Amino acid sequence: MRTDEPMVTQIARHLDDAIDRLNQDLERVEIWTAALSAFLEPIPGYDSSQRFALPGADSADKPASRDVRKGPFGGATPGFPGS
Repeated sequence: MRTDEPMVTQIARHLDDAIDRLNQDLERVEIWTAALSAFLEPIPGYDSSQRFALPGADSADKPASRDVRKGPFGGATPGFPGS
């Protein structure tokens, strides 16, 4: 702080600086809001129905669920009851 300025002038200058920073922050918020709202809109002309579905995506092709107590190779996992 400059000591040769009157206190009222210093306070006014600090308030002015704070308002400038607030305006810059609001501009950034507006830019991010516009960007995020653009991502929420669907892509025009894009149809995701079954065009890019992975093979086996329908319920008839799903594998039977495995026992979660078994390891990735079917063996018992140590630490589970019954292992």
